[in-house]
Amino acid sequence: MNGFQTQPGESAEWALANGGLLLHDRDGGLVVDPHWPDEYILDPGSAASRLAIFDRVAPVIRGCAAKGFDAIDLDNLDTAGRFTDAATGRIDPGGVLQLARMYVREAHELGLAVGQKNAAQLAATGRSDLGFDFAIAESCAVYDECAAFRAGYGEHVLQVEYTDALPAGFDAVCDSADRAPLTILRDRPSVPRRRRLRLRAVPRRGLSRLSRGVFPPRRHWAADRGAAASGSRSAARWLQRGWGSAGRSAGRAGAHPC
Repeated sequence: MNGFQTQPGESAEWALANGGLLLHDRDGGLVVDPHWPDEYILDPGSAASRLAIFDRVAPVIRGCAAKGFDAIDLDNLDTAGRFTDAATGRIDPGGVLQLARMYVREAHELGLAVGQKNAAQLAATGRSDLGFDFAIAESCAVYDECAAFRAGYGEHVLQVEYTDALPAGFDAVCDSADRAPLTILRDRPSVPRRRRLRLRAVPRRGLSRLSRGVFPPRRHWAADRGAAASGSRSAARWLQRGWGSAGRSAGRAGAHPC
């Protein structure tokens, strides 16, 4: 789920009803994500705006808990470092982190674990200060960021590489010393496919369901005792139960685990 910019298909609604909560450039125009042109950037620069944004996004978190999800991940934390020019729209990095802390607290109170999505430079802060329980690192082999995520989250990292953006073959990624214990290769559309997979190795640990039908069953995982110290007891128990049978469930979703 997006935590720091609008959800796809909701930008017009935000602009109409909550335009003051969106980031503007120097000329007063709304700032869009250049990679996702249908998504506006949220502006958590003041306490009032953070609370209003939170009130708008929190029902999505509550909905995930009500539907039985174990965890959520918050996308676009990297907005804290991507919008730095006042002419084109400058965001307050501190406001982004404070908003993240509000989301994490809400999720933990609902018994959900919370994943940091990307933003390797914030891995240590995300883990120790903001209270994230694990990280999802997209294309960290491409950007040489896997070690940073491992330093911040240890084994609590799901590394996702994509078939159209590999620096070398997937075997080389799997053989890398700093890859995450759970590393998968996906096609870009992320559409489940019916096919049998030939796996190099089935990981002993996997990720429980972050999205319905992708990472379902749970198994145990010898998590360090401090892994979710800042989270709720439910989130800590989820981490200790583990990442689940990722080899089997990732295969159903069309992903290749190492």
